Amino acid sequence: MKKLVALVAIVSFATVAQAGLIVNVSAATQVTDPFNGALLDSYTVSLTATGVGEKVIAVDVRFNSASQLHQEMSYKPGFLPPHYIPTAMNDMAAAGFPAEYIIADTHFLMTTGQVVWPGAAATEDLDETILPRDSFDVWHSYGTFLESHPMGFAGTIQASTVQLAQIVIPRGSPKGTVLLTGVAATNLSSNPLNIGVIEIPEPATLGLLALGGLAVLRQRRA
Repeated sequence: MKKLVALVAIVSFATVAQAGLIVNVSAATQVTDPFNGALLDSYTVSLTATGVGEKVIAVDVRFNSASQLHQEMSYKPGFLPPHYIPTAMNDMAAAGFPAEYIIADTHFLMTTGQVVWPGAAATEDLDETILPRDSFDVWHSYGTFLESHPMGFAGTIQASTVQLAQIVIPRGSPKGTVLLTGVAATNLSSNPLNIGVIEIPEPATLGLLALGGLAVLRQRRA
């Protein structure tokens, strides 16, 4: 992860007049773990490029938590110790996961086919000490991070706003349970635009002005 050049304040609303990014976190959608009935909150995180004609074309991000990201993983019984099939991108439907599993899983919202950099990878982490497993060899548990590594987007999903990830955490989790950091690139940015510390859950739209080389941000509350 590249060194961040700006620390972003959490604000209710922000107006960005120059090229940059806005991180949007949706209101919570209540879901339930289909295995054990755990009550969960699901958030959709999006990135919006603010310049005229600007599009988000790549990211390198990390969602980090204190073992609170809810994740579903398939089990490979042929390996000792067990290995897991990551469902980091939204290929779960193609893999045969039921819809109720998908809505309860933390994952990126791009499919593998929409990621164009050969070296791109996405990683989900599980806390292997608390792994309930169902009859379909799927683990239902909490992890500590969801990480993209450098990842470019195909032209079909390059847009001013890109839905980045679905974040699922226990219902009623305290503010700041999940932190988002990283960088994003747009078609108009000569340097990656740095994402500072964004807290989830957060009920309002989060604004950030991220310009390469900008060390201090002017913070303003609506």
